[in-house]
Amino acid sequence: MRRMIIICIVFILLLSYLSIAFAEDRIYAVDDLSMHMTIPSEFVVFTRVIDEGDPNLSVIDIDKESLLASFSESHIYLKAWHDELPVQVTVTMIENDDMLRIFDFNTYSQSMLDTFAQDTPASVSREKEGDNIQDIMYNQYFIYSHTQAVFIAYDTILENNDTENYFRQYITIINGQGINITMRSTDAEITSESIQALERMIDSIIFEKVQIKPTMETTTATPGAVVTNVPAEDIVQIQDEEPPLASEKAPLSQNKIIALILLSTMTMMLLFLIIILVKRGQPKKRHVTGHGHRDTRRRY
Repeated sequence: MRRMIIICIVFILLLSYLSIAFAEDRIYAVDDLSMHMTIPSEFVVFTRVIDEGDPNLSVIDIDKESLLASFSESHIYLKAWHDELPVQVTVTMIENDDMLRIFDFNTYSQSMLDTFAQDTPASVSREKEGDNIQDIMYNQYFIYSHTQAVFIAYDTILENNDTENYFRQYITIINGQGINITMRSTDAEITSESIQALERMIDSIIFEKVQIKPTMETTTATPGAVVTNVPAEDIVQIQDEEPPLASEKAPLSQNKIIALILLSTMTMMLLFLIIILVKRGQPKKRHVTGHGHRDTRRRY
C-alpha cells in the first residue's frame, strides 16, 4: 500500500512538471520587419495589430490607443511582459540612411563588427535635455550568430533616478533595418534562465525574405560607409524560408524534449513497479494430489 502511494505521488509530480514544460509557445508575426518570432506562453505579448477588446490590455493596465502611441513614439513593433517576473522583451526597428548603407551585418567581417560594437556605446548620448538618465554602462559585447542574421549582444546597466535597470540587447542590421531585441529587468540582474529564454526567442526568428544588398558605390574607406544607387523598392528579394502559419505550434524546446524523455522513463518505471506489486500480491501455489487433497507425504 505504501509503495502504491509513493508511485501516485511521483506520477502526480511528473504530470505537474509536464503541464509546465508543454505550455504552448506562440508564434507572432511582425509584418513591418518581415519576421516571425516564437514567445513562451508565460508572456503577455502585443504587436502593432491589437484587437479593441483584447483582455490582456487590462493585464498591463493600458488602453489600445495609448499602447499604440507609445509603440509609435519609441519605434516598438513587439513588446512582451512576463506574467510573474519583472522582465520585459521589446523589439524595436529603425530605418535611416545609416541602416541602408550598412544594409546587412552578414556582409561585415569580424573586425568590422568589432568596430561597430565598440563605437556604439560612444554614440549613445547621455546629455538629453529633460532626460533623467544619469548613466549608461555597457559591460561587454559578443557576436551572436543566427541562421539568417548576425547579432551584436550587449549587457547594459541604465541608472535612472538612483535606480538601476538591467538590459541584454541583441542588435542586428538586415534588409536595411536596424533591429534591436532587448530584455529588461527592473529590479535585479537578469538571470541565466531568462537569458536562455531570450536566446531561444531569437533562435526562433524567421525572416520571411532576406534582401540582396544592392549594388554599392563606395564613397569613403570607413566600414559600412557606402551609398546605394538602387532605390530600396527595386531591390531584388529572395525567399529564404517558408514562414510558419500563425496557428502553427513552435518546435519542441530543450525543456520539452527533456520532459518527453522523463515521461517515457517514468512510465516504464511505473509499469515495472505495478508488475512487481501484482506478482507479490498473488497467493503462492500449493502442491495437491490427484484427488484434490494436500500432499503431506514426507520427502527425503
